[in-house]
Amino acid sequence: HYRWRFCGLCAGSALDGSIFILNKKFDIDGNVLWNDCRLINHTCEPNCEAQIIRGVIWLVATRDIPEGSEIGFNYGFDLETWDDHPCRCRTKSCCGYIVGKEYWPKLRRLIKKRQEAIDEANAEAEASATVAAAGKKPKQAKRKNEALPFCRKGPLLDRNCSQA
Repeated sequence: HYRWRFCGLCAGSALDGSIFILNKKFDIDGNVLWNDCRLINHTCEPNCEAQIIRGVIWLVATRDIPEGSEIGFNYGFDLETWDDHPCRCRTKSCCGYIVGKEYWPKLRRLIKKRQEAIDEANAEAEASATVAAAGKKPKQAKRKNEALPFCRKGPLLDRNCSQA
């Protein structure tokens, strides 16, 4: 079984790319000029898959591919850095992030849990603002054992906060 992993050492540089894990000894850089597979995009509805046959990686069609169609396969990233890899394939079954299909159920739970934490923080912030506007001292809400990320402005409700 093949796996891709994100090359964290290269993130944000001209070498930004992925590594194809061939076996326990060897990886193949997915972003070198001689590797034509670097041009194949991820999709949540792949029309091909990678297979290792006698030490050679082949992309094998999983269904008929009409002439002129784009070739795409699921990169199969794990959940370690899922939040760093949003998916933009725009297919009907897109899970929103570039992760292997076997991780989709757990990913849905992680996204739901994160959204619940954001909603809770927003409700607390809104309640505090309402109480402050009325001139009363806000009551401290009981928090779950889970901490939210913070930026200099308060709870990190917006991942794009420039103050983080």
